[in-house]
Amino acid sequence: MNVYFHTFGCKANQYDTELVRQAFADQGAVLVDDPAAADLAVVNSCTVTAESETKLRRFVRGLARRGAKLETVVMGCAAALDEGRIAGLPSVRAVVAGADPGVVLAAAGMAHARPDPVLRRFHANARGWLKIQDGCDEHCTFCATTIARGANRSRPVAELVQEAQALSAHHAEIVLTGVHIGTYGLDRSSGWTDPGAVPRGSPRPASGSAAPGAVPRGSPRPGSGAADPGAVPRGSPRPGSGAADPGAVPRGSPRPASGSAAPGAVPRGSPRPGSGAADPGAVPRGSPRPGSGSSAPGAVPRGFEGQGVAPGNPGAWPRGRSTLGELLEALIAAVPQVRFRLSSIEATEVDDRIARLLIEAPQSLAAHLHAPLQSGSNRVLKRMGRHWYTAESYRGRLEWLAARLPVFGLGADVIAGFPGETDADHRATLALLEALPFTYLHVFPFSVRPDAAAARLSDECSPAVVHGRARELRELGEAKARAHLESRVGQRADGVVSGHGAGKIEMLTQDYLSVYLPTAEWDGCPRCEVTVR
Repeated sequence: MNVYFHTFGCKANQYDTELVRQAFADQGAVLVDDPAAADLAVVNSCTVTAESETKLRRFVRGLARRGAKLETVVMGCAAALDEGRIAGLPSVRAVVAGADPGVVLAAAGMAHARPDPVLRRFHANARGWLKIQDGCDEHCTFCATTIARGANRSRPVAELVQEAQALSAHHAEIVLTGVHIGTYGLDRSSGWTDPGAVPRGSPRPASGSAAPGAVPRGSPRPGSGAADPGAVPRGSPRPGSGAADPGAVPRGSPRPASGSAAPGAVPRGSPRPGSGAADPGAVPRGSPRPGSGSSAPGAVPRGFEGQGVAPGNPGAWPRGRSTLGELLEALIAAVPQVRFRLSSIEATEVDDRIARLLIEAPQSLAAHLHAPLQSGSNRVLKRMGRHWYTAESYRGRLEWLAARLPVFGLGADVIAGFPGETDADHRATLALLEALPFTYLHVFPFSVRPDAAAARLSDECSPAVVHGRARELRELGEAKARAHLESRVGQRADGVVSGHGAGKIEMLTQDYLSVYLPTAEWDGCPRCEVTVR
């Protein structure tokens, strides 16, 4: 069987495709780059915007026009939420919820295979992706990805070290990716060892389904947390939050200044001494730590004290679970020759251990963060359900890091025209973006996702307002990118090969700049020092 693969969406999707591609190759399939030569196309779908799903349907229809023999299996996030629209497209053989390689193989007629859970090589890129976790326990009102991918599930450290060692034989840079990587190791469930979409113990679709892996309408999604009695439904108050309404800020979230006249008073909803909390003295996530030396209120996440030291609050994390910082240290120790890079991570989840690696180990961890902002207005952030940070805590953490990193690549996701966003909210976002040393921005005009809570908000911005604000944000991002590049021209940088073509080699620097070298100037090393030009 000749199989063609195509991926829409994020690095987590790209990783999933590579694992499925490897599973097909291990079963003897021939992998082809031209759909005209294929018997089967496997398309990994994305649901982050309405446009991504439109592109998916257009692409699948285009595949069907190439020839009657070509069948298509659609997997991934949009497939997980499909209620028949994708399944009804021409030449679609099956719709697979999630990305479990075994389920995709079965959908293609290769039953009873036991796919290798360790990715050995990332063929789609000169750099390698390493997916450390899947799913997310937050419920941002604009996001359908959490619904499609389910609850946070972290892979074991030993398995990730083994995979990084395998990838290091082919890649000089490995990017740690996932859906919410800052929560690595903080799973509500008992753990996750299956790199596919469905965690152990989750309900499986009925075996007689015409679309293997598809989830019937109204059924729990794979990994949705349906098997976890402690899961909190989207929009519901968190246990112990004291919330009287779904939009209230849960315990541990950054609070606005209270103006309290009683210093030392415990805010409503905070753990009380003797209350049974694992650590009565713990400071909520996003609050400053005593003795940290941080001048940025809200800069240091919960459970960590003091720059460059180990966690000083062992009660803050479940015993025996690793955090992202600990995973990074294990990976760097096991694969010292590789440069690791973090994909998208929340600014206030860059704890002191990660910060220390960024500052002190630039050869091992690239000085680059992609920190989703979404809005610079606290009012809009609350409506988005992004309760774990404020504009002030976001700014404080990144300013603290930027002051200590001589070279720093900084990107962000921003949503333009979220329902209820006013001109003042938009100006607040522009002001925050202008104040911080961003080197690029990813701007998304707000797109209604039918399965997400924001679809129920009535005060939508007009399309003209949304696109006008998106244009302003993009122009600011382009100006920031030009300024950063101009400041780096002529400087030396740590480059890793990321592509080649037209007689040139593309080198990616630690701060996420692309430098193009004529092939004649390249010494053949996958990683070398380059001059930014």
